[in-house]
Amino acid sequence: MAPAASSSSLRMAIQQLALTQRLTIEPYSWYKCMGAGKPIKSGKFTLGGHPWTLVFYPGGYYPNSPYVTVFLRLENNLVMEQLRLVADFTLVDGGADAHSRRMHHTFRKEGEISCGFAEFARQHDVEASGCLRGDRLVLECAVRLVEDGEELRAPAPPPSDLQRDLRRMLEGGAGADVTIVAGGRPFRAHRCVLAARSPLLRAQLCGPMRDGREVIELPDDVAPEVFAAVLRFIYGDALPAPGHGEEADDAPAAQRLLAAADLYALDGLSRACQDMLCRCVTPCTAADTYALADRLNMPRVKVAVVESLAVCADGMEAVKASAGFQELATEDAALAEEINPLKDGLNFAMSTKKFSPRRDI
Repeated sequence: MAPAASSSSLRMAIQQLALTQRLTIEPYSWYKCMGAGKPIKSGKFTLGGHPWTLVFYPGGYYPNSPYVTVFLRLENNLVMEQLRLVADFTLVDGGADAHSRRMHHTFRKEGEISCGFAEFARQHDVEASGCLRGDRLVLECAVRLVEDGEELRAPAPPPSDLQRDLRRMLEGGAGADVTIVAGGRPFRAHRCVLAARSPLLRAQLCGPMRDGREVIELPDDVAPEVFAAVLRFIYGDALPAPGHGEEADDAPAAQRLLAAADLYALDGLSRACQDMLCRCVTPCTAADTYALADRLNMPRVKVAVVESLAVCADGMEAVKASAGFQELATEDAALAEEINPLKDGLNFAMSTKKFSPRRDI
């Protein structure tokens, strides 16, 4: 009979499959000033017999990004066919999790060597949160390797009734304490819900610039159908569904909703609108979408426009014939010229969900 494994050997086996690594960024303000594409790396650490590095971009990975970027980098080539892991990236606030995102990822032989989030958190949210203590930021990455045969994802939690109940509050108006008017249409809402979901609305309703009136008029350029979609997201995380008509018909609605999502700092809604715009690029909508993405500082949408036109049968000639391009060329000729897919420049690629930098990083 084989001898039983000792408790110390069992602990060692567990430690080889799971590990938590921290990276301290101090002084944060100095590192942030390095700009986009400048990484801060942890020392190498070993997990599962492989060397790893935790990497953080305080100024974002791609140019003019409003986000901080994090990823976990595998520092050697895999001999095995694949390696699965679960990684929790967390900005630590005095021992409490201030901002955390989980990634399930599979590294494959001869595949990508990094995984993480290009849009981990907005830079201004990091600076406004309690994560920064004395110009010191701590990034934590808890990694667990998943063995063959083990289910990668935990069992799904039971369905929540919260979104359903909040939607009922919005639709029924029970307890509403503020009326917001958009394009002449009144919307009954709840200050506490709006403040909890949107930094701008929180400042307007609860902060130093709060408005104590029961009726608030929005600017004329906020259409009622757009604000209705914003409220549906705020109360129930309801995302816009693609229209049933032509792609060109979907783009203007997505553009208006994207501008509203950016105004109210609703990241989830913004990502959904960006995805929609990336899917419905046409020669007729390309210029308007590109100009909006440039104004809102959204490089991923700009890349999608250029890449879509590169494989478009009509090409730039059809784009230049559109009213949107002619208007953009009049207002900003240099920006209009950027749309040409034959020009060098915006050739990076990224994902809003998973981020796998190229091997030449």
